[in-house]
Amino acid sequence: MDSFLDFVENKVKQDPSRKLLGSAAASLKASLRASGSSRIDDASMRIWIASMVIAGLRHSTRRKYLGELATAYRDWRDTDKKPDDSPEADNPFLSAKNLEKDFACQPLPPHAPENLNRIPRLLNLDPASAPYETASLFLYLLYNIDTHLQDAVSLRFSDPLPPLSQIEDIVESMRHTSPRKKYVFGLDQGKKRESQIIRDTIHAISRLLSDNGFDFGGEFSRDSILSLWTAAALKGGVPLHDIRAVLESIPREYSSLGLLARRELPSDTRNAILQKVADTINDNTPRWFVFRMRHGVTPHDVREAAEIFLGTAAGEIMYYHPTHTVVSLGRKGRRIKEEKPWLPGILFVRIRKDKISRLLRGIGHLAWCYRWSNTPDSPYCMISTAEMKAFQQHVGSFTSDIKMELLTRDTPLDISQTVRINGAGILQNRIGVIQSMRNANGTRTYTISLSSRDYATWTVRDIDEALLEPIIPDAI
Repeated sequence: MDSFLDFVENKVKQDPSRKLLGSAAASLKASLRASGSSRIDDASMRIWIASMVIAGLRHSTRRKYLGELATAYRDWRDTDKKPDDSPEADNPFLSAKNLEKDFACQPLPPHAPENLNRIPRLLNLDPASAPYETASLFLYLLYNIDTHLQDAVSLRFSDPLPPLSQIEDIVESMRHTSPRKKYVFGLDQGKKRESQIIRDTIHAISRLLSDNGFDFGGEFSRDSILSLWTAAALKGGVPLHDIRAVLESIPREYSSLGLLARRELPSDTRNAILQKVADTINDNTPRWFVFRMRHGVTPHDVREAAEIFLGTAAGEIMYYHPTHTVVSLGRKGRRIKEEKPWLPGILFVRIRKDKISRLLRGIGHLAWCYRWSNTPDSPYCMISTAEMKAFQQHVGSFTSDIKMELLTRDTPLDISQTVRINGAGILQNRIGVIQSMRNANGTRTYTISLSSRDYATWTVRDIDEALLEPIIPDAI
């Protein structure tokens, strides 16, 4: 439909007084560009009307835009010299007027954009503070809008998580800051009825948000979360048709999205949109970056330089340099064991994105970070947490945040108990017998025999997650 927009542009050039027509055409072009459409049809008209309503254009202005373009469209059709066509035939702007009139009552300005600006107050809460868990639960619901409050209440550490780095960080923070054994969010599960837990949780979230300046124009509800998520999606540049595809229900503040047809998205596309919106809400979660160490440099050299340059802040950084044991025969037939890296010269570093530039200023002479392209302004390469865990499981070499832990049971596991490892990595699904247990300095060290020669030992603290599954001998 470029020829029609070119026609309008020439018309405005010939008559500069038609500023309203020029503004209408500019608004339409911006909507087409944002949606990736090149056609003026019913679908693109719906997106345009929705974008104008969301942008806060008055009903009278929208009607004037449609009227100006409807007249210009009729004039453009007249230039085609098709006498059989009615001047009003297939005029998309006249049809759009009927759609737009459903939004004649100008809604109040949405609260969601202002509320979105208050999210950092929740992100900066001290993990030791009382409201931290309530804020984490609220953010969990906000990042993953497919989750209902009932799902979050019953969420266990052993349950699968959506592949969003922010959600994984929330669950890990709950694992480390709370002594509970099963549930991610400790809400007196098992002591209260679920209905009572949900009422208490809604009240706690409402009070927390109110204390931090949030205003939902009424009671806090799931609709409030959907409004906040939609505001974040718009801020992050997600096209309207993608926002509509993700939303199963439409929040009241953005009711104009109901003009758009909902379509199914592939799971990876949907997850990418959810991650983009989560990054818009909180882009400072730690990520995995890929570093190339310079010749002769070791991971210890990098870690030492970072500690000298960053001081105590270096403690927040995690390093991962996976190795494996290579066994060879020496000259006298003796076996020689040697640790060799899976990826020579590569060091994975988990750090907040906003702190990586400062880190590089201190270790740049030892290592450099890969970028997506060979340009100075290209973003640094990042690896998702899900991809890194899959890699770690494949090579069987784990970072300190991936621990083999025992199942918390009413009846503790005993020596000689037959177990199956149901965690991940090279020992997954192996069956063995617990041979010994010992306590030292507040930790527990477990050793099991996997065969007459193979053993596995590990030391754990704050045992929460089930990675050992007791089994009966007949099931082996």
